[in-house]
Amino acid sequence: MAFVLKGVERGLSPGEALAEAEQGLDLTAAFTRTVLSMYDQVVDQALRLIEEIARRKSAEGSLRLLGQVFESVRDGILLLDPAGTVVDANPALCRRLQFRREDLVGRSIFSPSPALFDLETLERAFREAKETGHFSGTILARREGGETETLWVSLSPVVGETGEKTHLTAFFAPVSGLLEERTVLEAAASSDPLTGIPNRRFFDDRFRRSIREAASGGHRGALILVDLDRFKALNDLRGHPAGDQVLRETARRLRESVRQSDTVARLGGDEFAAVLSGLHPEEKVAALEARAAAEKIRLLLARPYEVSVPLEDGGEGAFRHQCPPSLGVALFGEGNLGEEREVFEEADQALYRAKRAGGNAVFVAWEEPSASS
Repeated sequence: MAFVLKGVERGLSPGEALAEAEQGLDLTAAFTRTVLSMYDQVVDQALRLIEEIARRKSAEGSLRLLGQVFESVRDGILLLDPAGTVVDANPALCRRLQFRREDLVGRSIFSPSPALFDLETLERAFREAKETGHFSGTILARREGGETETLWVSLSPVVGETGEKTHLTAFFAPVSGLLEERTVLEAAASSDPLTGIPNRRFFDDRFRRSIREAASGGHRGALILVDLDRFKALNDLRGHPAGDQVLRETARRLRESVRQSDTVARLGGDEFAAVLSGLHPEEKVAALEARAAAEKIRLLLARPYEVSVPLEDGGEGAFRHQCPPSLGVALFGEGNLGEEREVFEEADQALYRAKRAGGNAVFVAWEEPSASS
């Protein structure tokens, strides 16, 4: 309406003023649409710019994190180009080789003056990593002062976006440290944590091996199962700390009662076992040897245990407790049962008979019990 009044004031007829106003509105609408379209384009470009900035910041953050790992990791790291030229070396490797980083970067890893690593092994590692995609094994490293050290190296190619192998990474770790860690893990996996003697897992492996050796070597062996009588009563009345003391002492006595070539183990709870090897080929003689060994175990374990428990006033109360054992014995070897399951069942049945007879006794499969003390 304002556009029409302005047209009349300028001397236009009402019809001409109305036509002029409509044309002006069309131009305004077109201008508005143009401005909004340009605004949309600007907003879209701004959003794309924001996304690109965020992506680059994320990539920069990842690169910073990767750099921190490279600088702080304990294992040595080398970054190599496909020809074996050192692109970068982390501080851990520089310290281990006693070289400065600037003295390593740019030199060939195959350079003989001085050689950083055993060249024959290095060439084989490079060749295998390129052909198969990975190499791992030991390599002899030489420090700047001339000392040598055996390291475990893991060499792998770095593949770019196009699938091309652009670099190789080599990780180095001291073999001594790996061996120590492996020894600790193996000991934890095969030892009973309470008593320190072999556990059921180790026992099963050694038991199977003893049966095979007896069968192939023409001699006999024996399995002795041990169960402590009156142990549950000790746990119930005095608590588990007292029971743990008895179990540790039982393991110590059991270990002392057999030969160094024999194996003792804690199977669980108050159940123990011993595997005797190298017994006489004749069954009767082997049975006598096994019985004598079992009797030695029985006498040692039947002795009183010195136990101390904490008192409410903070002191300790000491007492004696007896856990006389029941023992079941089964022979294995030529002419006897050959499967470990069958041998174990024979010894377990003999142990059950010993407990049924009142405990503190040795039963050998197929024989009468020994006298109890």
